[in-house]
Amino acid sequence: MPHSSVLANIRAIFLHPMAHVTTRHAAALLGWSMTQLRIAITQGDLETETTCSGIRVPLAEVATIARDRWQPVLIERALGENAKDILPDVLRTRSVSLRLSKYLVATLHHLAVKEGVPVDVIAARQLDLLAVEHADELAAVVAGFAEATEWPTKQDVQMIA
Repeated sequence: MPHSSVLANIRAIFLHPMAHVTTRHAAALLGWSMTQLRIAITQGDLETETTCSGIRVPLAEVATIARDRWQPVLIERALGENAKDILPDVLRTRSVSLRLSKYLVATLHHLAVKEGVPVDVIAARQLDLLAVEHADELAAVVAGFAEATEWPTKQDVQMIA
C-alpha cells in the first residue's frame, strides 16, 4: 500500500482551493526536494508565474506532474468519494481479470513492494507506456483516449480550484 503521505499529497493537489502554490509547497506536494523543483523549472518542465505574492507555481502544473507520476488508480484511491467529481469517467478505474505466467505475477508483486505501491499501479504504468507507443492508432479507435491522455488540462484544475 502506498505511504499515507503520498495519498495525502495527491488529495492536497487535486482538492486544493487555490490556483497557485508556493514553490516550497509545490515541492512538498510532489515529494521533491527544492533542488529537484529548481531543476524542473530550469529545464522548462515546470512553469512558474509571478503574482502579487511572489513566484508561484500554477496548480495546473503540479496536477500535470502528479498525473504523470501517479497512476489514475492511485489518484482515484487517494480522492475516495471526491474522485467522481474530479476524474473524468474515462479515467475512472475498472477491475479486470488477467491470466499471467507465474513469473510475471511475481515480477509485478516484487516491483510493487519495491516501490511501495499496489500491483495495479505497476501494471497500469506499463499499460500506459504501451498506449503511448500506439497513441496514433488508439486515438482513432478508443473512445475518450485523447481525454484520458491529456487530463488534467488547465481548465480541469481551475474547476477544482
